Amino acid sequence: MTKMGRFAILVVMATICCGINAEESDLMFAADPPVITINDTDTFQLHCELDKPLEGIVLVMDILKVNESGDVLVARQRMKTTTGDDDRYTAEGHLKSTGDAQPTFLTVIIVDASTSDEGLYKCRVYYMHPTQYKMQHIIASVNFTVEVLPPPTFPPSVTELIEVEVTEKVETTACKCDEIWDEISSLKETLVLENQLLKEEVQKYNESCRVSFSARLTGDSRLFNNKRAPFNDVISNKGHAFNPETSVFVAPCPAQYFFSLTLRSHQNMDSGYVDGYIMANGEEVARTSVFIDQPVANYQSATNGAVVTLDKGQEVSILVKTTSNGKLKSSTYSVFSGFYLYP
Repeated sequence: MTKMGRFAILVVMATICCGINAEESDLMFAADPPVITINDTDTFQLHCELDKPLEGIVLVMDILKVNESGDVLVARQRMKTTTGDDDRYTAEGHLKSTGDAQPTFLTVIIVDASTSDEGLYKCRVYYMHPTQYKMQHIIASVNFTVEVLPPPTFPPSVTELIEVEVTEKVETTACKCDEIWDEISSLKETLVLENQLLKEEVQKYNESCRVSFSARLTGDSRLFNNKRAPFNDVISNKGHAFNPETSVFVAPCPAQYFFSLTLRSHQNMDSGYVDGYIMANGEEVARTSVFIDQPVANYQSATNGAVVTLDKGQEVSILVKTTSNGKLKSSTYSVFSGFYLYP
């Protein structure tokens, strides 16, 4: 069994077909591998062996391919090992004799296997009975299968595509290198100029938008209801977006701005509230408020602020609403301020 340990073995209990005293012997016949796939494996082996000696003299051992038109000899072991007409076959074998330790076997290796090799194979042993002097034989068979695996197909790699494209262009188009360099130089000059113009536009935009101001009341102003507060004493007015004559800020650019308001009021022996509204584009965004419920002399300050998003040309001003008599205090007590934040 040393030669058959690595095979998927088909063991056939074959009965002697002729003679007076029939006997049984193990004739082992196997294909290794039993199934192959074309384009993956192209070699297989057929091995036939007598597991125990026959009572008689073994004359010949054949391996045959079974076809509809008749059996075709693959290999034969007699006095020497021979193969059929196909040069893809190589074989070795041995017929056991008296006192010989080596078993009777025949092995065939078939290379470049194809679908024509698929089918039924049989191993046949002829021997002479020692007392009856009649020719006997035993047979074992095995199926061998061939599967066809289509050859793999791979899409062309990016490198191959690039190489093909470059090769085609080289073959069909002459290099106009001077024209290419002139075009590159022209493009470089255009990009440098456009970049410089863009920088100038950005800088110009930033300078025109980066405005800030602070303004206060020129003097004490009598409390009035639902009227714009006259912040016409300018402390600072970078970019001149604030108009002291109208006390209105006009946004030079669409952006975010911050505004703050501080109001100090004097309610002269009169109760009520004094509110200051930061009005952006006609809408209230923040409010200062003071209130007294007793008719006494009262000084109070209030401060508030807000970040406001404005489009270009939108206005911000201060609206005062009150139910009390008195004054708004001027000087540094009441201040309206604002400045640009971000685009």
